[in-house]
Amino acid sequence: MWELVSLDMYQTFIENSPDAIVLIPLNGDAIEMNQAVYHMFGYTKEELKSKKFSDMLLPTHMEMVMKQIELASQGTSNTFKAEAQHKNGNLFHIQVTLNPLIEEGLVKGVFCVARNMTELVNMRETLNETTDRLSALFESTADAIEILDLDGHVIDVNPAFEGLYGWSIDEIKGEFLPTIPQNRFLEAKSLIEQIKAGDPVVQYETVCVKKNEETLEISLTLSPIHNKNGDLVGFSGITRDISKRKNLERLLKISEERYRKLVELSPTGIVVHRNNEILYANDAVQKLFAVDNAVGSSIFDYIHPRFQEFTESRLSRIAEGSPIEFVNLKLVRKDGEHLYANIGTMKIPYDNETAYLAMFHDVTEYKKMKRDLQESRNSYSELLKMSPLPIYVQCDGIIKYMNEAGAKALGFNHPKELIGKSILNYYHPDSRKNVEERMIRAFKNGFDEDDRFEHQMIRANGTEFTTEVSATVTKFFGSPAIQVIFRDITERKQAEEALRASEENYRLMADNMTDLVSIVDESGLMRYASPSHAAVLGHSPDFYLGKSAFEVVHPEDLPYMMSEFEQILRSNESRVAEFRHKHADGSWIWVEAKGKIFMDQKTSERRIIIVSRDVMERKALQEKLNHMAYHDALTDLPNRMYFQDKVEETIKHSVKNNEKFALLYMDLDKFKDINDQYGHAIGDQVLIQFAEKVQTCLRKTDTIARQGGDEFTLLIPNINAENDAVVCAELILELFDEPWEVRGHLIQTSTSIGIAYYPQTGNDYIEILKHADMAMYDSKQQGKNRMSIS
Repeated sequence: MWELVSLDMYQTFIENSPDAIVLIPLNGDAIEMNQAVYHMFGYTKEELKSKKFSDMLLPTHMEMVMKQIELASQGTSNTFKAEAQHKNGNLFHIQVTLNPLIEEGLVKGVFCVARNMTELVNMRETLNETTDRLSALFESTADAIEILDLDGHVIDVNPAFEGLYGWSIDEIKGEFLPTIPQNRFLEAKSLIEQIKAGDPVVQYETVCVKKNEETLEISLTLSPIHNKNGDLVGFSGITRDISKRKNLERLLKISEERYRKLVELSPTGIVVHRNNEILYANDAVQKLFAVDNAVGSSIFDYIHPRFQEFTESRLSRIAEGSPIEFVNLKLVRKDGEHLYANIGTMKIPYDNETAYLAMFHDVTEYKKMKRDLQESRNSYSELLKMSPLPIYVQCDGIIKYMNEAGAKALGFNHPKELIGKSILNYYHPDSRKNVEERMIRAFKNGFDEDDRFEHQMIRANGTEFTTEVSATVTKFFGSPAIQVIFRDITERKQAEEALRASEENYRLMADNMTDLVSIVDESGLMRYASPSHAAVLGHSPDFYLGKSAFEVVHPEDLPYMMSEFEQILRSNESRVAEFRHKHADGSWIWVEAKGKIFMDQKTSERRIIIVSRDVMERKALQEKLNHMAYHDALTDLPNRMYFQDKVEETIKHSVKNNEKFALLYMDLDKFKDINDQYGHAIGDQVLIQFAEKVQTCLRKTDTIARQGGDEFTLLIPNINAENDAVVCAELILELFDEPWEVRGHLIQTSTSIGIAYYPQTGNDYIEILKHADMAMYDSKQQGKNRMSIS
């Protein structure tokens, strides 16, 4: 048959072969090659005439290639792999076959066939990488994975399986899967047959046994394993421990009965009514209505006439499918007394018919406290302004706030004259370096509660005076700041100087000071008490003579004061302390006392002189200032600074306890329209009521804060699932589906909410807040009155 193949046919085959073919004669004639060679290496026929093998093969392969050609020239066929170089510099893989050309028993040349293997090599490398990744997934996944043959015998298991069940692969390889209890063998065989029949097994719930004979509930997914021919050769099983979830489901079922009892015993008033007739009322609501039995009476018997039309309209909306809402209504008890309640109503099935369940929370006392708190806030703002204690706040040494007493103390007519100036301008040059150092240390370490500093200050007219300064680190509009209370103690310092010069002069001055002056000996017995004790503490000076100074100290402060007393005796240095001093009427007065050692000239014995003053007003003011620093003036909610501290504290707690939390960013929709239409007074009330309504949806552990304007933030710590935050957001959105009354106006607004989860959106406050803010703006852009998740 081969004799029928002509030379032309051979040449045609060689020329059109996709493989590169080269004829290498041994007699020195020119090398012949087909078109595939030019295509494979990128050279033209003319260019290849001047090329050598070394120009197209890697130098590291040349020695091996030449040896293979030498073997072929000696009559031995061979095949090898090498790397070649294209004209453009790219490397590619080739497989070369060399066959000797023999004529009349002599080798006349070498027939070379080269095939480009680059794509195959790359495919093998990719396959190896894929195999490695699958192997890594098998080894690292948290789910238990077992590989079984068709009879259910173990071929392989991953580390998660060993960790969950306790058996190693060496213990169970080739054995029937030991995790199946004996009483479930038939069930297991049925699942295997189901897979063989082509029916999938997905998230099948059953019970398995561990090596230590403990049982656990699992979710099982079985998948078939086929070979390259498509034949079924085994199964893979993925199991997940669901014991905790199943236990929670059982506990939930048990708790349903408890909830029924909770309704009966709930302090929240609960009423079920239909067609306005009360069908059920728990004890709490009957106590609220001041009746023995409310069943059978009309619900409107207890609604104030001014709110009855609104209530009828509200019930109609709920009947049409509107969600639950809580509103404040005025009620009338059976005895005629008026009260306020926060009422939420929903449609429910009751005795196979539609009825309405209403929940009543008595908020009468809350509304009274709210009014009192607003009055207190207004009074406090005026108190800070009119406080006799000089107070200023500085940031980086620049005065940001100064009250009227502070301006007066420094010789100015109005606080505005000091705002923006350096506070160091009003300290004596000798004190400025010390003040600057204390400021730097304070921002790093803060101030101790009892720290008191004495400095020389300068008034506007250049006169000097001595001050006693107490300070605390705070924030002023988000920036680190120091709040300082300073007091002119020039007279006191002069009195102390006079005391050191002359005991008689001291006594004359002490007897006429409003501060409390006392002298005690080294055993703590009182040797002198100034007349001011009678005015401040209610006892005459004689009452104290010969008694222990510690008898009038509050028991909780006694260890601290005894320690301070010992420090003065040991160090001979002055000490300042605050403690509670007993008044003649049995009450306790906060006093600030400064003690210093001196030598009694008459007895040559050491004594301690103590100068004290009533600081009740300052303590109260300090507490109010601290509250204001962390709370919003309008809504009394925590402010941005408080909220940031709370979130950062929650992050630390969540890291330690492996917990999650959610941060919600809320913005009132169309709030500017409300301000424009009704004025800022109504707008302020809308913000206040918005905050109150949102708080009805929260747990005690949740924290809501006002960021500023109409923006609020909400922290929901320790969530079990992301849906917890979504449910809370849905409740908040539902609160504002209907208008509510604000000073005689029905206000219709809504809110847009953004939700960010920790740790998915970041590990620090700024990053999480940014994600929540961006999600809130997504809600705005999607049409408002909705929530978005970052």
